[in-house]
Amino acid sequence: MKNALLYIIIAVLAVITNKSTAQKKSYFEIHLDTPYPVDTVYLEIHSEFTGGGNYLLDIEESLVKISNNGIFRFELPARNEPYYISVHSPNTTDRKRNSWELHWLSHYLVMPSDNILIKFDETNRTVTFSGKGHQKYNWRYKSDTMIDKLIKQYFKTGIKAEEVIEANDLIRARTLRSLDSAKYGLSSTEYKLLKANFIGERMGQEVLDLAFLNFHWYPESKYYNDRKEAEKYAKGYEKTYLKDFDDNSSYLKSSSSWATFLYHRAWAK
Repeated sequence: MKNALLYIIIAVLAVITNKSTAQKKSYFEIHLDTPYPVDTVYLEIHSEFTGGGNYLLDIEESLVKISNNGIFRFELPARNEPYYISVHSPNTTDRKRNSWELHWLSHYLVMPSDNILIKFDETNRTVTFSGKGHQKYNWRYKSDTMIDKLIKQYFKTGIKAEEVIEANDLIRARTLRSLDSAKYGLSSTEYKLLKANFIGERMGQEVLDLAFLNFHWYPESKYYNDRKEAEKYAKGYEKTYLKDFDDNSSYLKSSSSWATFLYHRAWAK
Protein backbone atom coordinates (compact mmCIF):
# COMPACT_ATOMS: atom_id res chain seq x y z
CA MET A 1 0.00 0.00 0.00
CA LYS A 2 2.79 2.38 0.94
CA ASN A 3 4.61 1.61 -2.31
CA ALA A 4 1.45 2.24 -4.32
CA LEU A 5 0.94 5.59 -2.58
CA LEU A 6 4.57 6.51 -3.21
CA TYR A 7 4.21 5.73 -6.93
CA ILE A 8 1.09 7.93 -7.10
CA ILE A 9 2.91 10.85 -5.43
CA ILE A 10 5.88 10.47 -7.80
CA ALA A 11 3.55 10.34 -10.82
CA VAL A 12 1.70 13.50 -9.72
CA LEU A 13 4.98 15.37 -9.15
CA ALA A 14 6.21 14.27 -12.58
CA VAL A 15 3.05 15.60 -14.22
CA ILE A 16 3.37 18.94 -12.39
CA THR A 17 7.05 19.25 -13.32
CA ASN A 18 6.44 18.40 -16.97
CA LYS A 19 3.58 20.87 -17.12
CA SER A 20 5.67 23.69 -15.64
CA THR A 21 8.58 23.07 -18.01
CA ALA A 22 6.54 22.14 -21.07
CA GLN A 23 7.64 23.81 -24.26
CA LYS A 24 5.05 25.94 -26.01
CA LYS A 25 4.82 27.20 -29.57
CA SER A 26 4.28 30.85 -30.49
CA TYR A 27 2.39 32.13 -33.50
CA PHE A 28 2.71 35.34 -35.52
CA GLU A 29 0.49 36.61 -38.29
CA ILE A 30 1.84 39.65 -40.14
CA HIS A 31 -0.32 41.86 -42.37
CA LEU A 32 1.36 44.27 -44.78
CA ASP A 33 -0.88 47.03 -46.11
CA THR A 34 1.45 48.61 -48.68
CA PRO A 35 1.02 50.63 -51.91
CA TYR A 36 3.43 48.29 -53.67
CA PRO A 37 3.54 44.49 -53.71
CA VAL A 38 5.59 42.72 -51.04
CA ASP A 39 5.49 38.94 -51.25
CA THR A 40 8.19 37.97 -48.72
CA VAL A 41 8.70 38.49 -44.99
CA TYR A 42 11.60 37.28 -42.85
CA LEU A 43 11.31 36.42 -39.17
CA GLU A 44 14.61 35.91 -37.33
CA ILE A 45 14.91 34.25 -33.92
CA HIS A 46 17.47 35.34 -31.32
CA SER A 47 18.00 33.76 -27.93
CA GLU A 48 19.28 37.05 -26.51
CA PHE A 49 18.69 40.79 -26.76
CA THR A 50 21.12 43.38 -28.08
CA GLY A 51 20.66 47.01 -28.92
CA GLY A 52 23.32 46.84 -31.62
CA GLY A 53 26.53 48.82 -31.60
CA ASN A 54 29.65 46.71 -32.06
CA TYR A 55 28.30 43.81 -30.04
CA LEU A 56 26.04 41.79 -32.32
CA LEU A 57 24.39 38.48 -31.52
CA ASP A 58 23.96 35.74 -34.07
CA ILE A 59 20.64 34.87 -35.65
CA GLU A 60 19.66 31.52 -34.21
CA GLU A 61 17.11 30.69 -36.90
CA SER A 62 15.67 32.53 -39.89
CA LEU A 63 12.18 31.79 -41.19
CA VAL A 64 10.85 32.97 -44.56
CA LYS A 65 7.24 33.19 -45.71
CA ILE A 66 5.98 34.01 -49.20
CA SER A 67 2.44 35.24 -49.80
CA ASN A 68 0.58 37.03 -52.58
CA ASN A 69 -2.12 38.54 -50.38
CA GLY A 70 0.02 40.46 -47.84
CA ILE A 71 -0.68 38.01 -45.00
CA PHE A 72 2.22 35.98 -43.60
CA ARG A 73 1.77 33.30 -40.92
CA PHE A 74 4.62 31.94 -38.81
CA GLU A 75 4.57 29.02 -36.40
CA LEU A 76 7.63 29.27 -34.18
CA PRO A 77 9.37 26.27 -32.61
CA ALA A 78 8.25 25.26 -29.13
CA ARG A 79 10.28 26.74 -26.25
CA ASN A 80 10.04 27.15 -22.50
CA GLU A 81 12.18 30.29 -22.12
CA PRO A 82 11.75 33.87 -23.36
CA TYR A 83 13.48 34.78 -26.62
CA TYR A 84 13.47 37.52 -29.26
CA ILE A 85 12.41 38.01 -32.86
CA SER A 86 13.22 40.47 -35.62
CA VAL A 87 10.86 40.99 -38.55
CA HIS A 88 11.54 42.63 -41.91
CA SER A 89 10.75 42.51 -45.61
CA PRO A 90 13.53 42.22 -48.23
CA ASN A 91 16.02 44.89 -49.23
CA THR A 92 15.14 45.87 -52.81
CA THR A 93 16.22 48.71 -55.07
CA ASP A 94 12.81 50.40 -54.90
CA ARG A 95 12.94 50.83 -51.11
CA LYS A 96 15.33 52.74 -48.89
CA ARG A 97 17.72 50.52 -47.00
CA ASN A 98 16.98 50.27 -43.24
CA SER A 99 13.90 52.46 -43.65
CA TRP A 100 10.29 52.15 -42.49
CA GLU A 101 9.50 50.65 -45.91
CA LEU A 102 11.34 47.46 -44.92
CA HIS A 103 8.95 46.89 -41.98
CA TRP A 104 11.70 46.47 -39.41
CA LEU A 105 10.95 45.30 -35.89
CA SER A 106 14.20 44.45 -34.14
CA HIS A 107 14.71 42.17 -31.12
CA TYR A 108 11.16 42.10 -29.77
CA LEU A 109 10.65 40.00 -26.64
CA VAL A 110 8.62 36.79 -27.10
CA MET A 111 7.16 34.64 -24.36
CA PRO A 112 6.30 30.98 -25.11
CA SER A 113 2.65 30.67 -26.24
CA ASP A 114 2.44 34.26 -27.55
CA ASN A 115 -0.11 34.50 -30.38
CA ILE A 116 0.35 37.87 -32.08
CA LEU A 117 -1.19 39.69 -35.03
CA ILE A 118 1.04 42.49 -36.40
CA LYS A 119 -0.39 44.97 -38.88
CA PHE A 120 1.81 47.36 -40.86
CA ASP A 121 -0.14 50.28 -42.36
CA GLU A 122 2.15 51.82 -44.97
CA THR A 123 -0.11 54.78 -45.76
CA ASN A 124 -0.34 56.00 -42.17
CA ARG A 125 3.04 54.57 -41.15
CA THR A 126 1.65 52.80 -38.12
CA VAL A 127 2.15 49.36 -36.63
CA THR A 128 -0.47 47.76 -34.38
CA PHE A 129 -0.36 44.58 -32.29
CA SER A 130 -3.14 42.38 -30.96
CA GLY A 131 -3.56 38.88 -29.56
CA LYS A 132 -2.21 36.99 -26.56
CA GLY A 133 0.80 38.84 -25.11
CA HIS A 134 0.43 41.92 -27.32
CA GLN A 135 0.94 44.47 -24.49
CA LYS A 136 4.74 44.17 -24.45
CA TYR A 137 4.91 44.61 -28.24
CA ASN A 138 2.76 47.75 -28.05
CA TRP A 139 4.95 49.24 -25.34
CA ARG A 140 8.18 48.45 -27.16
CA TYR A 141 7.01 49.98 -30.44
CA LYS A 142 5.65 53.13 -28.77
CA SER A 143 8.78 53.57 -26.65
CA ASP A 144 11.06 53.19 -29.70
CA THR A 145 8.98 55.80 -31.53
CA MET A 146 9.18 58.17 -28.55
CA ILE A 147 12.94 57.70 -28.19
CA ASP A 148 13.51 58.44 -31.89
CA LYS A 149 11.58 61.71 -31.57
CA LEU A 150 13.46 62.73 -28.42
CA ILE A 151 16.83 62.02 -30.02
CA LYS A 152 15.93 64.19 -33.03
CA GLN A 153 14.68 66.91 -30.70
CA TYR A 154 17.69 67.11 -28.39
CA PHE A 155 20.76 65.88 -30.27
CA LYS A 156 21.72 68.76 -32.54
CA THR A 157 25.02 69.77 -34.10
CA GLY A 158 27.08 71.71 -31.56
CA ILE A 159 25.32 70.23 -28.54
CA LYS A 160 27.10 70.84 -25.23
CA ALA A 161 28.30 68.08 -22.92
CA GLU A 162 25.88 69.01 -20.13
CA GLU A 163 23.01 68.97 -22.62
CA VAL A 164 23.93 65.47 -23.80
CA ILE A 165 23.95 64.11 -20.26
CA GLU A 166 20.64 65.84 -19.49
CA ALA A 167 19.08 64.51 -22.72
CA ASN A 168 20.18 60.94 -22.01
CA ASP A 169 18.86 61.18 -18.46
CA LEU A 170 15.55 62.54 -19.75
CA ILE A 171 15.19 59.76 -22.35
CA ARG A 172 15.91 57.12 -19.74
CA ALA A 173 13.48 58.59 -17.19
CA ARG A 174 10.60 59.09 -19.64
CA THR A 175 10.98 55.59 -21.08
CA LEU A 176 11.02 53.96 -17.65
CA ARG A 177 7.95 55.97 -16.62
CA SER A 178 6.12 54.73 -19.71
CA LEU A 179 7.10 51.16 -18.85
CA ASP A 180 5.81 51.60 -15.30
CA SER A 181 2.52 52.88 -16.75
CA ALA A 182 2.23 49.71 -18.86
CA LYS A 183 3.32 47.42 -16.01
CA TYR A 184 -0.14 46.12 -15.11
CA GLY A 185 -0.62 44.63 -18.57
CA LEU A 186 2.67 42.72 -18.34
CA SER A 187 3.82 39.64 -16.46
CA SER A 188 6.56 40.17 -13.87
CA THR A 189 9.05 38.39 -16.17
CA GLU A 190 8.12 40.59 -19.13
CA TYR A 191 8.43 43.76 -17.05
CA LYS A 192 11.84 42.80 -15.63
CA LEU A 193 13.27 41.81 -19.01
CA LEU A 194 11.96 44.89 -20.83
CA LYS A 195 13.41 47.13 -18.13
CA ALA A 196 16.77 45.38 -18.10
CA ASN A 197 17.00 45.34 -21.90
CA PHE A 198 16.27 49.03 -22.17
CA ILE A 199 18.70 50.13 -19.46
CA GLY A 200 21.48 47.90 -20.78
CA GLU A 201 20.98 49.07 -24.36
CA ARG A 202 21.03 52.77 -23.44
CA MET A 203 24.07 52.37 -21.21
CA GLY A 204 25.86 50.34 -23.85
CA GLN A 205 25.24 53.05 -26.45
CA GLU A 206 26.45 55.80 -24.12
CA VAL A 207 29.63 53.89 -23.33
CA LEU A 208 30.12 53.29 -27.07
CA ASP A 209 29.88 57.07 -27.56
CA LEU A 210 32.49 57.47 -24.85
CA ALA A 211 34.82 55.04 -26.59
CA PHE A 212 34.59 57.01 -29.82
CA LEU A 213 35.35 60.22 -27.94
CA ASN A 214 38.39 58.60 -26.34
CA PHE A 215 39.80 57.04 -29.49
CA HIS A 216 38.24 58.61 -32.59
CA TRP A 217 37.58 62.26 -31.75
CA TYR A 218 38.46 64.82 -34.40
CA PRO A 219 37.86 68.61 -34.62
CA GLU A 220 35.27 68.28 -37.39
CA SER A 221 33.15 65.85 -35.36
CA LYS A 222 29.40 66.48 -35.66
CA TYR A 223 29.14 66.54 -31.87
CA TYR A 224 31.62 68.06 -29.40
CA ASN A 225 33.72 69.83 -32.05
CA ASP A 226 35.27 71.66 -29.10
CA ARG A 227 37.85 69.36 -27.51
CA LYS A 228 37.11 70.64 -23.98
CA GLU A 229 33.46 69.77 -24.42
CA ALA A 230 34.40 66.29 -25.60
CA GLU A 231 36.64 65.75 -22.60
CA LYS A 232 33.99 67.04 -20.19
CA TYR A 233 31.48 64.55 -21.61
CA ALA A 234 33.99 61.72 -21.47
CA LYS A 235 34.97 62.40 -17.86
CA GLY A 236 31.34 62.47 -16.75
CA TYR A 237 30.63 59.05 -18.20
CA GLU A 238 33.97 57.62 -17.15
CA LYS A 239 33.00 58.20 -13.52
CA THR A 240 29.55 56.69 -13.96
CA TYR A 241 30.22 53.73 -16.22
CA LEU A 242 33.91 52.91 -15.98
CA LYS A 243 34.72 53.37 -12.30
CA ASP A 244 31.79 53.70 -9.93
CA PHE A 245 29.27 51.39 -11.53
CA ASP A 246 28.12 48.22 -9.78
CA ASP A 247 28.70 45.23 -12.08
CA ASN A 248 26.05 43.28 -10.15
CA SER A 249 23.29 45.79 -10.84
CA SER A 250 19.94 44.07 -10.30
CA TYR A 251 18.57 45.96 -13.30
CA LEU A 252 20.82 44.17 -15.73
CA LYS A 253 21.71 40.73 -14.39
CA SER A 254 18.57 39.22 -15.94
CA SER A 255 19.28 40.52 -19.43
CA SER A 256 21.89 39.80 -22.07
CA SER A 257 21.95 43.54 -22.84
CA TRP A 258 24.35 43.50 -19.88
CA ALA A 259 26.80 41.82 -22.25
CA THR A 260 26.36 44.72 -24.69
CA PHE A 261 27.24 47.18 -21.96
CA LEU A 262 30.25 45.19 -20.69
CA TYR A 263 31.58 44.80 -24.23
CA HIS A 264 31.43 48.53 -24.92
CA ARG A 265 32.82 49.41 -21.51
CA ALA A 266 35.80 47.12 -22.00
CA TRP A 267 36.48 48.78 -25.34
CA ALA A 268 36.16 52.27 -23.84
CA LYS A 269 38.70 51.64 -21.07
